Amino acid sequence: MDIYFFRLINNLAEADSVLGLIGIYSTRYLIYLLAILAIVFLIVVFKKKERWWNTTRIFLSTVFAYIISQLIGFLYFRPRPFALLDGVNELIKKSPFEKSFPSDHTTGAFAIAFAVFLLNKKWGSVFLVIACLIGFSRIFVGVHYPLDVLAGILVGFLGAVLARWVVGLLDKKR
Repeated sequence: MDIYFFRLINNLAEADSVLGLIGIYSTRYLIYLLAILAIVFLIVVFKKKERWWNTTRIFLSTVFAYIISQLIGFLYFRPRPFALLDGVNELIKKSPFEKSFPSDHTTGAFAIAFAVFLLNKKWGSVFLVIACLIGFSRIFVGVHYPLDVLAGILVGFLGAVLARWVVGLLDKKR
C-alpha cells in the first residue's frame, strides 16, 4: 500500500513542469518559511514575558522531535524509494545511504506546526497546512514513502507534546 500511494503521488512529478518546480521549491524552502513565520508569530502574538516560554516550547519541540527521529532512524534503517524502486521521478538528489524513515523535514515541520497549534489554533492551522505541503512534497519529489511522512507527523506531534509538558514543569518551578 505504501508503494502504491508513493507511485500515485510521485508519478505526478515532472522536473520540467510548473508542478515539479513547485514541488522542488516546497521540499527545499518551505521549512525555512515555517521557521520565519514562527518568529513572526511569537513577536506578533505574545508579550515579552510570554514570548520566552513559548519560544522555548517551539524550540524544544523541534529538538525533541529531531532526537526521536534520529533514534528511530538508528534503530530502523529504511532506504529511500529511489534506492529500491525503478522508475522513481527523483526531482532532487539525495544520497541513497541516508535514512528514509521517518522523514526529518516532515518531523521538523510538524514539530513547529503542532507547537504553534497548541499555543494558538488560528495560527497553528496555517502552520499545519504548510507542514502538510512539506510532507506531501517529500513524497512528490521521490525521497520519501507516505509512511515515512506519516511517521514524521507522529514524531513531530510527540515532540510538541513533550515540549509542552517540559516547559510546563519548568514554568511551575519558576
